[in-house]
Amino acid sequence: MHEKNRWMDWRGWVAPLALGGAAFAQGAPSDPVEADEAALAGPAGLVAQVEYGSHPERFGFKLLLDGGEAFATGVLELQGKGVVRSVYLPIQLDADGHWERVWRDVPLADSVEARFALASVAGPSMSTKTSVGPAGGTGISPLQRKAVLIREVMKDPTAVSDTKGEWFELVNLTNLSLDLKGWVLDDGGSNHHVIGGSGGNSVWILPGVPFVLGANADTATNGGVTVDYKYSSFSLGNGADVIALYAPSGALVDWVSYDDGIFWPDTAGASLNLRPGILGPSLADDGTLWCDASTPMAGAVGDFGTPGVVNDACP
Repeated sequence: MHEKNRWMDWRGWVAPLALGGAAFAQGAPSDPVEADEAALAGPAGLVAQVEYGSHPERFGFKLLLDGGEAFATGVLELQGKGVVRSVYLPIQLDADGHWERVWRDVPLADSVEARFALASVAGPSMSTKTSVGPAGGTGISPLQRKAVLIREVMKDPTAVSDTKGEWFELVNLTNLSLDLKGWVLDDGGSNHHVIGGSGGNSVWILPGVPFVLGANADTATNGGVTVDYKYSSFSLGNGADVIALYAPSGALVDWVSYDDGIFWPDTAGASLNLRPGILGPSLADDGTLWCDASTPMAGAVGDFGTPGVVNDACP
């Protein structure tokens, strides 16, 4: 095998990746091979990304690769001051041409560069290098991809007015507490709200615990809903509208784009209720997986919804 293409023989490599102190564990050939990047340019669109997790007592990151062919195989290369020698890990993309891996509680001493090389039907391709910063560095933001799910929306209450009774519910899909400070609510139009406000107050959402955001936090006037966070400059259209949630980096975390009853439920007084068990934000964009809530709200007679608890089963 040609020396410059030795990266393709990844099956014979030992692939442990132990992060700790100032170094990764050794798991690659002792003499790192520099691949011929011109020969490996391959198809465009191979995008490597890093996303960070933050918590008062923890640090972690997620590496992601997008834009490859379904089930393509290849290697992840890690190198830099925090690596004793270049480390290579075998990878396999999923059916969507995506790969990701999360490392938690990682005390990196210095920055590390990640790069992916793939062998696919269209030929070999290589991503650009992506830098992973050490703990305590700048630009730390919560894990972004598939981290938080919008799973219930009260867009048209009848027991109270819209301005007092609108709310929607999130759930944190990770096993980390996430700070929503600086995250953005947007509808693609005139509605725009930065969570935490200009003061930059922390807004923590716990793993797996429903989190309700609403226009009004007063249970005496909002239909008896316990609102975990009160937003402003944001409202929910009774017809078609969008709720988009963005991380501080600008990455789209999740969105719901409901319509006026064509493909989505549209019953006044009943929240839009995502079928239990649907945990993928991309799947949740499908209106056929949503139904009208069926549980009566004790504080809003005539309205139906499950703010802060498990969603209703859909027919």
